[in-house]
Amino acid sequence: LDQRQNLLYLVRDRFGIKPLYYAELPHSVVFGSEIKALFQQPALPRKLDHASIFHILHGVLLPGATAFEGVRALEPGCMLRVSRSGVQRLRYWDLPVVEEPLRINEEEAVEEFRRLFYESVRLRLHGDVEVGAYVSGGLDSSAVAAVAAEFSRRPLKAFTVSFADDRLDEGPAAAEFCKRFGFDHHVVRVGEGDLSPHFERSLWHGETPVANSHGAAKMILSELASRHVKVVLTGEGADEALAGYAAFRHIPLLEGLRAEPRDARRRAELEQFTRQENTGVAATNTGILPIQAYPEYDRVLSLFGAYPYAMARALHTAKMLRYVLSRGFRKEFNGVDVVAETARRVGLGRMAGLSPIAAHQYYLFKTDLPNYILNYLGDRVEMAHSVEGRVPLLDHALVEFAFALPVSLKVQDGAGKHIFRRAVLDKLPSASQIKKRPFAAPSADTLGLARHGSGISRYLDRKTINQVGLFDPLVIR
Repeated sequence: LDQRQNLLYLVRDRFGIKPLYYAELPHSVVFGSEIKALFQQPALPRKLDHASIFHILHGVLLPGATAFEGVRALEPGCMLRVSRSGVQRLRYWDLPVVEEPLRINEEEAVEEFRRLFYESVRLRLHGDVEVGAYVSGGLDSSAVAAVAAEFSRRPLKAFTVSFADDRLDEGPAAAEFCKRFGFDHHVVRVGEGDLSPHFERSLWHGETPVANSHGAAKMILSELASRHVKVVLTGEGADEALAGYAAFRHIPLLEGLRAEPRDARRRAELEQFTRQENTGVAATNTGILPIQAYPEYDRVLSLFGAYPYAMARALHTAKMLRYVLSRGFRKEFNGVDVVAETARRVGLGRMAGLSPIAAHQYYLFKTDLPNYILNYLGDRVEMAHSVEGRVPLLDHALVEFAFALPVSLKVQDGAGKHIFRRAVLDKLPSASQIKKRPFAAPSADTLGLARHGSGISRYLDRKTINQVGLFDPLVIR
């Protein structure tokens, strides 16, 4: 607050680790870290933003958008300058878009990444209160916890959620890791139906539509941590900064076959990959599309400057959505181009010159990371229990370095985060073998959606669905 100039500055961090919402009214600006706080201002109408929800249903989380009309999220790396004459949005930081990757050999890159990572963890241990860590047994959280323990003066408290479904359960791997490092390990066990009481609460705190029950599981995990510590270190950010998701392995296969459509070997590799990633439990966790070619390639490329993988998902989803939306909602958005609007909000041509993998990284930093992973799965469920989440892998110096690295140092031998694995081999000798396993909770079946009279099922009755007006009640039934 600049009292001399009658100016107010609202500033959000570079990656959206912490939320910040605002609404412009005729004679004022209201802001807060939760949307429900803004609704204490009677002049702000409580209405769903149909356009935003239409995009969310296509799997697109538009930068700055929320599910509520008139309410904006201040984008990461931005500030608002509020004066008597109005509101001005300014960007003070962005991911470095470079046409030429950093020229560095692998050994030098490993050493620099290790230095930046260790320093980032050390900085996030500051304060007078004890710091714990979420541990899943995967590479990201394990590496963060292992380095944190090196700087800690007492046994590190670690927290894990364990599922009854063995296909999703991270408990055994986390327990083995914590025993090896001598951590004070705390585990919460989630059985069938245990998520149901927490799902609605996670939505109330998260304030955004979601497509799974992962937030309910994180709600339980954060509640466990709150009984022991006030600060937790988390492993978010590595998959975006270092191309860890399965999509980053799909992208070069798609691009390779496009460049050489008659290459039988490339086609066979692509077919094998999509078949493997869409079998069993993997199909619900990896987000891999069952496609062997990008739809509308030239149009998407002309809008973005590159082809972000998520646009293939939006076009794929659009074919199914028309069967579940209400007639009125379909009519309201007849002719709306989700891809073009997304490109406009992310930045027309902004990805020009980026490699296909870097383009999708850039897209995720603008959309999914701040709007879902750091928000609904991060700060919102943590602060619901007065726990502060700190994210060492989203230190800006570390991310800027990682983003500028050649693709070969991120994805190698069919695995992402290559440079990260090598940098922590001294701490985690098994780092090179740890497979990517996204955080996933059991399916919606465990929430009791089909049980009449359950807490969630009351939202799915015909009267409610008709009143909201988004879906066809017969299809939902």
